[in-house]
Order: sequence, then structure tokens, then C-alpha cells
Amino acid sequence: MVELLRGAAAFAAGPIIVHLAMTTGGSRAGGIQIAVWVCFAIVVSGAVVSLYVFILGRGRLQVPDISHWEQTGEPAWYSPPLDAGTRTAAPRFGDGSGLADPASREAARIEALEGALQVARGED
Repeated sequence: MVELLRGAAAFAAGPIIVHLAMTTGGSRAGGIQIAVWVCFAIVVSGAVVSLYVFILGRGRLQVPDISHWEQTGEPAWYSPPLDAGTRTAAPRFGDGSGLADPASREAARIEALEGALQVARGED
């Protein structure tokens, strides 16, 4: 599916870039230069989007488990959910707060800081 979309995008973008090169700029060289910059912008934006998906998806390079794949037919590596880094996670076991609500965690943190200030001042 990805290759089909890539191929369709290439056939759709190609004529538009050629038209841009032929009609913009004062000369053909100027139009080609503008078309090259448009192509560069497309490449850079594609790289940024790819990095965004990879980093915020919390993707990490993995060694595929080929033997598991051969035996079960299941994927050879774990694919994290898209944009996993932007989703709020449930509190981890042992993080000390036990509170799922961010506002409750913030209130507990402030209360702990105030207690530490009182101890530091000798008020406790």
C-alpha cells in the first residue's frame, strides 16, 4: 500500500513540478531553480514528518526475532502505537504517586514540596 501511494504521488507531483519549472522564473534556468527548491522543501518536510512519527511513536531500533516469526507467523518486532509519546500514560507501578489524574499528581507534588520547605525551616 505504501509503495502504491508513493508511486501515485510521484506520478501526481512530477507533472506539477515540470509545469512549475516551465512557467515560473524569468527564464528556464530560474524556473528549474524554483522547482529544485520546491523538491527540496518536499524532501525536508517528509524527513521531519518521518522523524516526528518515529520519535513520538517511541520507536527504537530493534533486532527482529526471526525464529519467533518463522515458528508463529507473528511479526518479528514490536510496533509501538502511532504518537505514543503524546498520549498520557497511566501511572507506572511504583512511581510513588498512585494518582492517575495529572492535577492530583501536581497537587501531591506541591504538598510534598511545602512539607519539605517546612522541614527545612525547622517548623516541623
